[in-house]
Amino acid sequence: GECSGCENGNFAGINDCLISPAGYAAIKVKEYISDSIQLNSMYDDWVSHCYGDCVTSWRLDKQGIESGKSFGQSDSVLDIPLVLIDNGYAQIEVQIPRSTNSFFFILVNNNPIQTFEDTFSYEIPIPKGNNTITLIFHNENNTRAPNLPSIITFFKVYQDIKGSGELNKCPKGTYSGSGSLVCNLCNMGTFGSLEVQNNCSACEENAFSSNKGMSECYQCAGNGYPDAQNSMCLSKCLFGDYTNALLEENDVDNVPIYYDFRANGLNVTGVYKFEDDTFAISVCGKVNNCTDKENNIIPTHICHNDETGTNHNLGSDILFDPDTMILKYILGEKCGGSYTMSSIQLECEMVEESLEYLGVENQCKHLFHWKTKHACRACSTSDYEEVVSECLHGIKLHSYKVGDDKFCFDGGIYRPDDYHTACGSITAYIPLPWLVIGSIVIVGVLVSGFGYLFVKHRSLKHDYDKLVVRKFQFDTSSSSGGFSSSYGL
Repeated sequence: GECSGCENGNFAGINDCLISPAGYAAIKVKEYISDSIQLNSMYDDWVSHCYGDCVTSWRLDKQGIESGKSFGQSDSVLDIPLVLIDNGYAQIEVQIPRSTNSFFFILVNNNPIQTFEDTFSYEIPIPKGNNTITLIFHNENNTRAPNLPSIITFFKVYQDIKGSGELNKCPKGTYSGSGSLVCNLCNMGTFGSLEVQNNCSACEENAFSSNKGMSECYQCAGNGYPDAQNSMCLSKCLFGDYTNALLEENDVDNVPIYYDFRANGLNVTGVYKFEDDTFAISVCGKVNNCTDKENNIIPTHICHNDETGTNHNLGSDILFDPDTMILKYILGEKCGGSYTMSSIQLECEMVEESLEYLGVENQCKHLFHWKTKHACRACSTSDYEEVVSECLHGIKLHSYKVGDDKFCFDGGIYRPDDYHTACGSITAYIPLPWLVIGSIVIVGVLVSGFGYLFVKHRSLKHDYDKLVVRKFQFDTSSSSGGFSSSYGL
């Protein structure tokens, strides 16, 4: 009889179709580029072209497939031949230079599928048979392309194959349940360190994973600690020898040097705009309202909103080198074979603070120059002098100021608190007119009180005397005369 193929999610056993177990995907996959393999001779059949005035076209190397630097009106084109024995689709992630006149095109068999102006993952339907996928980076109006390469991060083709006798193992960083067609990426805050997993594991203590599909978690650097979702590292934002800055009497020649980036709102998101690029920066915490195209939260310290309106994660963990005064944010979104990062060169400036965006290096490293008072050494206890106010209304204020010969940021964690003490006699500070009036009132109250008691005393004595007389008369009238005779005795 006629053989029938297995349904998707099943694979061919000896006698019948079986459901794919957890950790596998019952769908045939040809994987061209991924984080887990090296580029090799399988790409010999790929053909690249260069039209217009470009110097080089798409090329292959260990970082992915890159277009060269383009000058003038140019089109860098890459043709990828694909033979599918059943309908399928391709997944591709491309990173292109961001420029007003830059565009990216995808064609299947010379038919345009879509035109894109930003960078993220695409799904492209591909019919069975012989196919050619064409990728084009195009620059219009004779403009000069940015001095950056275009990179294909990964490229995968999925085919729905019925009757397949093979199962595909889910690679590290992915998982699947029973009867699954595809391997799912591990979520942020989790990881998959093994192949063939039915679930992902949560990051261990003090570790995080800031991207989907990660095969390991990273320990928070320095004094950082993970957020509630283990998707990024937050920071106490205290760096250097801050534990010794509390000493009552520091050695003048060896004052402990530490930096405090927490004060004056640096925990809160600040927004800075430079031409077509906007950066939201939260030095110690998580940027507010940084979301992707699907409105998912992007856990990051620096959120880059490019000219297309797309947000990018420029760093999820924080490092600070007090010797070079460079503040780094690492492990942002995937970029080529690595991750995006940011590097901020700090400079001590007490008066006019400023932040300058210097551009991007190797497409993945963003550079800043920040002049701020927080880059100045934070004051320790020995940098302060006590100032005592004059006695006012019986109270003196004890406050602190930075010594005239000191140069440090006033506002760190070890700034002494102000306090009050009592002083002098309180009566000395009561104005004389009020003192005289008060005295007269008190004397008047006392005289009135004594007068009232004297009158009350006389009234009571009079009432008592009358009561005694009445009792005597009553006793006399009720007797039989004995009282008079006895009285006469």
